[in-house]
Amino acid sequence: MTTTKKNSNVTAIDNERARALLALMSTTIELTRDTAPSIVVPDMPASYPDVQRGIERMTAQFIDPARAEGRRTSADDVEQELLQVLTNAQDAGFDFAELAKVLTYRKERDRARNMQDSYVRASSARAERLGEQVREWLQDLLDVIAIRDVVGVDAVKDAAEASNKTLAAVALDLMVRETVNAAAASELNTVAAGRGLMTLAQAGIPPAELEHRDLEQVAALAGFAVYPEGFKGFGQRHAPLSIRVGRSLIQVDTQAAVLCTEATTPQQGTTLLARLALVAGSEGALMGAQTLIDERLAGIPHRFHDAVDDGSSSLDVARRSVI
Repeated sequence: MTTTKKNSNVTAIDNERARALLALMSTTIELTRDTAPSIVVPDMPASYPDVQRGIERMTAQFIDPARAEGRRTSADDVEQELLQVLTNAQDAGFDFAELAKVLTYRKERDRARNMQDSYVRASSARAERLGEQVREWLQDLLDVIAIRDVVGVDAVKDAAEASNKTLAAVALDLMVRETVNAAAASELNTVAAGRGLMTLAQAGIPPAELEHRDLEQVAALAGFAVYPEGFKGFGQRHAPLSIRVGRSLIQVDTQAAVLCTEATTPQQGTTLLARLALVAGSEGALMGAQTLIDERLAGIPHRFHDAVDDGSSSLDVARRSVI
């Protein structure tokens, strides 16, 4: 049986707004990860290779095409066939004394593998489900930014003073219709933005201060918090978890949560490239993930589309924070 646990994480950026939003998100989304069950994998008997080869030779006799035409399937025929194959194996030196050990080992090995596969499937499905909830939660705030870019900061400030999300949405809708044509207005979700303004009010964040990178950081923290624990000694079994934040992508694995943003490259044109390691479980893991990203970028001619100042997302120790 698996359990869930909370984590202490190291972040590349100490972002107060992201921390406030994450705390608020955690009241509605279970930001915990599945803990890998304790699974004992049996030791392989020393005799396993020899016994396995003997089993394969017996199998080959059962399926020998040259004998298939004359084979019958009555009980006596099957018994005779089985005894003949076993006799041949004994004559060839098959160690029947070791067969019981091998059969026990294979049963326990298959049981351990089935438990691993069951955990990976269940925990991956849960992480994907929570990742989608995180994306939906952040979408309201992305809609706030989208409308703020159209109607201006002051107009959004006015709407944020509404007493509930419905009135905020109505105010935003009026402002949008006064600012852009009907076609452009239809692309903006004022209802979601109204909810987003109430979310910002709960978190104590003025709508004028919200930045896209805040939401990337929240997604990284939330994604890393829900990413399942891996099996120690078994390598990576879970696929990376991806959370879309507008045109950015947060990709999470057991090592780190990494920001991927759009870039232009000579070979692929517009593509997503890993850019910043935002969250990890330790200083070493964070630095290791960023080093790997930097090495990959150094070998790929590229130009990122946005104008983010990467200096503000450096891995300078003074800027890190443990969450």
